[in-house]
Amino acid sequence: MTVPAVVNRKTIRKAIATALRTELGSKIQVLYDFQKKTLDKQSPVIVVDSAAADRVTQGINMLLTNSTLYFSIHIFVRYQDLDASPEWTEEKSEDCIDDLEAAISSWILRVGDNTSGDDATRAWLQLYTVGASDMTRALFDGIDYRHEEIPVAVDVGNAV
Repeated sequence: MTVPAVVNRKTIRKAIATALRTELGSKIQVLYDFQKKTLDKQSPVIVVDSAAADRVTQGINMLLTNSTLYFSIHIFVRYQDLDASPEWTEEKSEDCIDDLEAAISSWILRVGDNTSGDDATRAWLQLYTVGASDMTRALFDGIDYRHEEIPVAVDVGNAV
């Protein structure tokens, strides 16, 4: 029996982060491809982390038929900084997180379109959102951030 090889979630997570880093460029201060304990007072920050895996098997030989890998794309934008020059206000914070969400969502739609893409993205062309984003506030090192989590999934093929 040939044992199928599974696609490692780490590989796809890092590919998503690399592509987003290129896509967002100077719109963000930093992007991490792993969960962070602290944001080191940076803003705006994007974090791509692993969320779950759904590996479907069937039959007596446990043939792996499909894998869907789940990730979260987190946007962190400082709520306000009245001491900054120029002043960073609540309105600028709201506008920034909205602009980043729109840019990320546009990228997801473009990459998820399986009629386009180049060889670098073909491994995860089936990228799509899986539900509503979640908007919360987060506190890191005493700094208040707006936080939005965008859940995404990637259907990957399994080598047999």
